[in-house]
Amino acid sequence: MPPLTPDPVYDRLAQFTPASGLDPAGVLFAAGRASARTPRGWKLAVAGLVLTNLAAVGALVLRRPDPPAAPVFIPVPAVIPEPDPADEPPAESPAPGLLARGTNLDAWPRPATFDFPPDYPQTLAQARRAAVE
Repeated sequence: MPPLTPDPVYDRLAQFTPASGLDPAGVLFAAGRASARTPRGWKLAVAGLVLTNLAAVGALVLRRPDPPAAPVFIPVPAVIPEPDPADEPPAESPAPGLLARGTNLDAWPRPATFDFPPDYPQTLAQARRAAVE
């Protein structure tokens, strides 16, 4: 990087001083205020919104409660359709192992009786005796 050479323009500008005795801090402060000046439109809009919100809250708080309305009963004739025979489930039972909702359990085939061997315990006491022996 080459060495920086002094610029004569900066040296000449540094020699100028205001003759009227201006305060540099005051000038910067005034420039800042002038650049930050905002229009009054948004302030008026915010004030209007605050007023409308206060009016709405006041209207809700101070309103009189409405009297309860009397119930109105409208008679509606009930139409009960006739059952369609095509919608009824078939009379035969489903395949074994399937239990459909609304199935008539009396129509299912009865299980065959179980034949236990004669030495099979029928009560808990008999099972205990058989386990001890």
